[in-house]
Amino acid sequence: MADTVIGESLRKIQAEGLKARPITRDLDWGIPVPVEGWNDKRLYVWFEAVIGYLSASIEWARINGQPETWKDWWTAAEARTFYFIGKDNIFFHAAMWPAELMGAGEEFLKIFSGETGQTLNLPYDVPANQFMNLEGKKISGSRNWAVWGRDFLTRYDPDALRYYLTVTMPETRDSDWDWNEFYHHNNDELVATWGNLANRVLSFAFRNWNGRVPLPGDLRRQTRHCWRRSKPVSRA
Repeated sequence: MADTVIGESLRKIQAEGLKARPITRDLDWGIPVPVEGWNDKRLYVWFEAVIGYLSASIEWARINGQPETWKDWWTAAEARTFYFIGKDNIFFHAAMWPAELMGAGEEFLKIFSGETGQTLNLPYDVPANQFMNLEGKKISGSRNWAVWGRDFLTRYDPDALRYYLTVTMPETRDSDWDWNEFYHHNNDELVATWGNLANRVLSFAFRNWNGRVPLPGDLRRQTRHCWRRSKPVSRA
């Protein structure tokens, strides 16, 4: 688990302590609380949202005619679950969701399928990124301040998007999507540098090995052959 996740979780615990938290809200929309007399109560969205990881796995297994397959991820001792999230969701995945899984304990499998002595797997790792902003301002769909994927793909290739997101990934601090930087990263690095390297390697392979990259044993023989051919000619 990244230092950011551990640090953020510990800061929140130290500031607020491990205290009881309400899992309902007084709303007229959302998932009703299935208790008589609680008609105006709804489940807190982040309490029930993370349960979707488990319930979706169970539903997927049922729909695909393999109703027991979900246990390969949720009860098998060797299974490892990774939750890739943004930093604003750290608490829900590093504290609230593990607490729910631990609270379910052995009772979930006992009620769900009659099995005893079996618990659900806790998160193995929670890699969390910082925020990527857009030209210095927070990305907001409601304010129409975002880079829309479908619009992007009408003008640029997907590899350009993948490359720019990779080099500007906000792993340790907030980063910024800047259209001018995108232009230069794409033209000066992806096309000019990496594209040129790929073109040279493919051209070299095509010219010297009939367009086929040789196997390791062949490669050593062919490399020696190419080296002999490329040795400078001695001047008399």
